Order: sequence, then C-alpha cells, then structure tokens
Amino acid sequence: MRKSVIPVAVAIVAALSLPAQAAKFSCIFVQNGNPVSSACPVDSAGTSKPCTHKYSASLFGTCAGGSGQLGCIFSSEPLAADRDLFAAPDSRTLSTGPGLLAGAIAEASTKRLLVGYKESQSAPEVDALCTSP
Repeated sequence: MRKSVIPVAVAIVAALSLPAQAAKFSCIFVQNGNPVSSACPVDSAGTSKPCTHKYSASLFGTCAGGSGQLGCIFSSEPLAADRDLFAAPDSRTLSTGPGLLAGAIAEASTKRLLVGYKESQSAPEVDALCTSP
C-alpha cells in the first residue's frame, strides 16, 4: 500500500503560512566588547518601547520590535519618537532616513541578533546584542 505525501505537503504549507509569533528579547549595547548599558526588554510584537543607548553626541543605538520582527540600528541622531524602525507594516527592510549608519532585522523566531558598527579603523567597535531565552 502506497502512502500519499499530500497531507504532509499540506501541513508544511499551512505551517509556513502562519503569521510569525511574537517573542521577547533582552537587548544590551556593547562598546569594544564591554557592556555599556543594562539589559532592556524588547517585544517583537511592538508592545514595548524601543531600547536606545547614546554612545556619543553623534552615535546612537536603537533596538525595537514590530510586526513579528526585531531590529537594531545605529544612527547619528536619536530615533524620533514617532518614527517606526521598520519601513512599513510587515516590512522586511529598515526605515531609511537621515542619520542611519547601519542596522539589521531578524524574524521573531531567531534566538540572537548581533549588529555591529565601526566608523573607522581607529574608532571603537559598538554592538547591539539581543537574545531570546
């Protein structure tokens, strides 16, 4: 008797079609390998406030959640309170704008997001690290 693979294929397609589940993360900001902030909670559903750290007068790190995603950016100015980190709802791209230096986005299913930035060879390396338990 031959078994059909159709039910398995349907189950896989159904699972892939489900919306991303929200996840909670703990984010810290690091400079030259040393933490420079306390842990900050971020929810990929966007229900928590963004975490921000001021490295200098012209370098800021921000991590935020939304639409089942987690994103961290480095910018030369603080992120405006009304500016979304993501380009559009359900977008997989970062919002562009003045001052954006570097950034990355990960799906909520990830366990770790590490984003780094180094302005020049002699500048300190800064990182944003978010982990999910």
